[in-house]
Amino acid sequence: MEELGLDETPDNESLISSLVADAQLITLNSISGTATQDDYKDNNLFNRAVKTLATQLFYDRTLSEGASLGYQMMVTHLQMGVLPSADTNATSNENI
Repeated sequence: MEELGLDETPDNESLISSLVADAQLITLNSISGTATQDDYKDNNLFNRAVKTLATQLFYDRTLSEGASLGYQMMVTHLQMGVLPSADTNATSNENI
């Protein structure tokens, strides 16, 4: 909400929550068919990709020109990363 400069109204909060949820699902499915939110909950690059896509969806719900090159680059980096094991940190440089 803050990044978009929106007032915190119930309508705006509902809309943004929906767009963020959609962006999370799209991003997870773009990374891997087996990835889960828990796999990336602490990954800064994943969170930035979700914010980027949610912002795009806010301004263009149909993504009429497709996903931005920046978003595509972030997803590509996430696809190339190794999923963290139980004893590693998802935000370490080794996993990005």
